Amino acid sequence: MKRCLDIFVAGVGILVLSPLMALVSIIIFFSMGRPILFRQKRAGLHGKPFVLFKFRSMLESENDRGEVLPDEKRLTRIGKFLRGTSLDELPEFWNVLRGHMSLVGPRPLPMEYLKRYTPGQKKRHSVQPGLTGWAQVNGRNGLSWEKKFEYDIWYVSHWSLWLDIKILFLTMIRVIERQGISNSGHVTMPEFTGSPLSMSSPSIDENDVRAVTAVLKSKVLSLGPKADEFERQMAKYVGTKHAIAVSSGTAALHLIVKALGIGSGDEVLVPSFTFAASVNPILFEGATPVFVDINSETYTLDPKDLESKITPRTKALMAVDIFGHPVEWDEILGICKEHRLKIIDDSCEALGSKYREKSVGQFGEAAAFAFYPNKQITTGEGGMVVTNDDKVADFTRSVRNQGRDEMNEWLVHSRMGYNYRMDELSAALGVSQLRRIDEFLAKRERVAHLYTKRLQEFDWISPPVVKPYVQMSWFVYVITLAEGIDRDGVIQKLGERGIPSRAYFPPIHLQPYWQKRGKKRSVLPITESIARRTVALPFHNDLSESQVDFVVQTLRDSVQTGDSLAA
Repeated sequence: MKRCLDIFVAGVGILVLSPLMALVSIIIFFSMGRPILFRQKRAGLHGKPFVLFKFRSMLESENDRGEVLPDEKRLTRIGKFLRGTSLDELPEFWNVLRGHMSLVGPRPLPMEYLKRYTPGQKKRHSVQPGLTGWAQVNGRNGLSWEKKFEYDIWYVSHWSLWLDIKILFLTMIRVIERQGISNSGHVTMPEFTGSPLSMSSPSIDENDVRAVTAVLKSKVLSLGPKADEFERQMAKYVGTKHAIAVSSGTAALHLIVKALGIGSGDEVLVPSFTFAASVNPILFEGATPVFVDINSETYTLDPKDLESKITPRTKALMAVDIFGHPVEWDEILGICKEHRLKIIDDSCEALGSKYREKSVGQFGEAAAFAFYPNKQITTGEGGMVVTNDDKVADFTRSVRNQGRDEMNEWLVHSRMGYNYRMDELSAALGVSQLRRIDEFLAKRERVAHLYTKRLQEFDWISPPVVKPYVQMSWFVYVITLAEGIDRDGVIQKLGERGIPSRAYFPPIHLQPYWQKRGKKRSVLPITESIARRTVALPFHNDLSESQVDFVVQTLRDSVQTGDSLAA
């Protein structure tokens, strides 16, 4: 009956509307030239390709000078009208007559979208695609992809001839009312998954742009009021007396190491499972990093191994809040107090995290934050030292500015220093971003929850562990594969599907630059076991549910094919 309805309505439609289609063809020919029709391969029943016919509404993608034109410049005036009235879709009646489409069904999508589907979304191809569908009459192109697919799957599960007739009737009403089409004639539906997946992506809005532009217009690009404002706001947010803006998280850590008088002959306890910037500032000052193993749950420092590595030369601890999860401060503070160790809190990955309701940055002599574009907030490049120690703050302010004290003449230097200042453009962006920190953290928590909920069903993956007394700000989302799975093979397979992923973190004690130092290899069994199995997945504030589904589905397929399993 459905096929009979398709043939009857499509046949009558072509006969009745043929004069209109001929008129549209003539207008297109004289306004845009050939071709009259737009042709594109679309996914049909069971995903088989067919050629979709529509009236052409856009100019060629390149102009006479070979320049690629954006879509808004390619869409012609007649094209806007055709899209706004849905007349561009009239040639699809031929697709219906040829049996490639039905009058009613999920709208056909480009073939390249098939590889991005979740298993549930593939059900939409168990019926013929349609000229219109249940999603079209319930919001049309204004729906998110998740909601659109929900409507498509509902239609597949509840199909009846009367439902098709109802959808056809509602479609006529929607077209007359022009619902789901913008006033300019553009469809409002974004591309499936929005854009190619990226490992990370900063959230930049118009307020950020205006803030940076205002600094450019002021012509005060360094040593200005925005850096001071950013410092005040950061100190207030973290809950410390001082905040000193610098050029990077690495610079922040280096200044803290120097301010604490750490140097040649001193040992500093530090995890090997971290980014190189946690270790390098220790080396900058001629001190010796002593690597500490991690615990097998949160991958933060293991307090027992930490205590076993203390010697008479140990002067400080570099505590790393890995991936945004704070270290076990209750135990670590007790150990450091007993052995009189200074504490540097490397919170470069953890802005916004809390340990037992206390913000990271408030532990130890001083802490460092970083604002690289993949962090919770960004300044492009940049960092911040936070401390309650007046002497550390004064020393840091001086050394970041070539060793000048605040009351010195411009070319008078009280000590040797560096150019570790933060410029005004970066600071202005930081002020603007910090205003939205709560929004950002909520978005990151949402994405992390989407991942965790989906990954919990797989016994060959361990999602991140977050202790109940911790509020985690989610720098990255790192999973751990089971023993026996080829981690590098999984990363390669994800990449082949357009999904970036990374091995987080290769241990520092196994890095080429460290091994060239000729030091005795550290014994860190948990670090080495975890490091060869961890994978960081795409993660940022605006990752959509459909993108998370695509990553998880592809991850599962990459492992369950068997190709990624070690022999």
